[in-house]
Amino acid sequence: MRKMQVICNWVILAGFILGFAHVAAAESPYKGVTLRVAAAQRPEGVTFAKLAPKVEKELGIKVEFAWFTHQGLLEKVLMDTAGGLKTWDLLCLATDRLAPLVSAGSLTPVGDFLYSDIADPEVRRAVEQGQYVGTELCISDGFWGPEGTLWGIPFQAGGNVLVYRKDLMNNPLEKKAFKKKYGYELQPPKFYTQYRDIAEFFTRKKGEMLAGKVLDQDFYGTSHSFKPPMTHNDYMNYAYAYGYTQIWFDKNTMQPTWDSPLNKMALEYVYSLLPYMPEAVFGFSSGESTAVFVSGNVFMIVEFSTRTFVQVEDLEKSVVKGKVGCAPPPSVKGSNITSPSMAVACPYAIYSLSKHKEAAYKLLEKMLTFEYQKEAVLKYLNQAALATVYRDPEVITNLPFLASQMRALELITPYISPLIPEGDILMDISSRSVGAYLTGQSIEQALAEGQREIIELFKEKGYIK
Repeated sequence: MRKMQVICNWVILAGFILGFAHVAAAESPYKGVTLRVAAAQRPEGVTFAKLAPKVEKELGIKVEFAWFTHQGLLEKVLMDTAGGLKTWDLLCLATDRLAPLVSAGSLTPVGDFLYSDIADPEVRRAVEQGQYVGTELCISDGFWGPEGTLWGIPFQAGGNVLVYRKDLMNNPLEKKAFKKKYGYELQPPKFYTQYRDIAEFFTRKKGEMLAGKVLDQDFYGTSHSFKPPMTHNDYMNYAYAYGYTQIWFDKNTMQPTWDSPLNKMALEYVYSLLPYMPEAVFGFSSGESTAVFVSGNVFMIVEFSTRTFVQVEDLEKSVVKGKVGCAPPPSVKGSNITSPSMAVACPYAIYSLSKHKEAAYKLLEKMLTFEYQKEAVLKYLNQAALATVYRDPEVITNLPFLASQMRALELITPYISPLIPEGDILMDISSRSVGAYLTGQSIEQALAEGQREIIELFKEKGYIK
């Protein structure tokens, strides 16, 4: 009898929950609306799509997805905007795609809804408190849109972090030897001078000892992805740390700055790291450089958190799972820029010609709540943007490395390359210039040629005379 009563109670409870969901959908002002989302065929798009059915039930809406590369999505939206087509409602973007879309009039500011009566106060508060990593990258600075305008909110975010072999960092033999040689404790480097010391210390040849064992292959202190155009992304962490913050050009005058003395100092520092990297770094993409790290042949790298999380946790290919620590990137002594990191955010933005802007905002808002962000992390291993998720005990217990990465990202000084339509061309120019010096050209010639190419480009585009 008691068993039957318990079953009945569960049936009543389940019916109540389902009935509540049905009533909520029935009362939704967006019931029956179909939203079209242009999404990148990447984790930030795929995870959003997997979570969408749950929001569909809550809001009584239907969500349809069309898939693109980031570049293909940009080109399609620009064409649709120019043609006055009301094709989309919500757009899945990368931050470097915001500027051309704002210039083309393709976006409606998310802030128009975030600061309205329809907004969830919890989401608004989280945005205002900076809890969504990378939100500052979605606010126009006056150079690429009205200053202070919020165009999107990140669903997924990350940036460059320092990842290192904590098992070797904490090894008593290595700690003793390091202190004897360099005169200070072996710990995650706060400055790039320490980074170079540690890279030098852990570079060993086959047959030498590492943590009390004989190496059966060479071991390296660090690695990088110097395969163009990845060269630019890796190098800019150093350039920014050295104070070269006017990347490529001065935003006020549009005069190219590539031959800046600060840029030269950063480039000379990177050159000093080459003896402690695999010889193949000039052919490494981001994934290939990280692959060498997770194969157990490199002590530390500064790399995108979205990349390192996926590869470090790869049960089939990673031999370092559970052995990796994480910290913010180092700084340069004397600089007021603390732990500069090239950040990456994947915001969703509202299409300016949408017929259902308010519904599109509510869809995005649901995805930004703690409930959905946590599910994105735990169920789909997505590096969601809401920082408070990574302080959740369940997330820390199940994904300690990811949680440590996101805590490190809360301590960085984020930056991105200037948002300008010619950004891809400028990345190619800077990658060639950096690569030329690192492979034998004089630093003066390498920087001068890069400067000349940027000047010619800017004259052609009408930025300077």
